[in-house]
Parts: sequence; C-alpha cells; structure tokens
Amino acid sequence: MKKTKKQNFPRLMAQRGQAMISYALISSVLLIGGTVLVGKIIPDLIKGMDQFARSLYMGLNLPFP
Repeated sequence: MKKTKKQNFPRLMAQRGQAMISYALISSVLLIGGTVLVGKIIPDLIKGMDQFARSLYMGLNLPFP
C-alpha cells in the first residue's frame, strides 16, 4: 500500500502557508500604501472643495440683479 496522502500532506501545508504569507504581505502593502496616498490627496480635495464653495458664494453675492 502506498501512503500518498501522508507524504503529500506536509507539502500541501507548506504551500498553503506560503500563500497565506504572500497574501498577508500584499494586503498590508496595499493598505499602508492606500492610507499614505489618501493622506496626501485628502487635503488637496478639501482645498478644491473650499475654492469651489467660495466661487459659488462670490457669484451669488454679486451686486447685479
């Protein structure tokens, strides 16, 4: 009788462990990179929204009827 399942089991566990490590590394890089990117973009978006609101306010308060 051959014991193929017991011989292949440690190999499968090693491959599964490698996949989990790769998934964890890729996920952490994407999350950290996304956080840094959002931290740099959000102030520019807020400044743009503020400028837009100021231009609307100025247009609405013009003295023309």
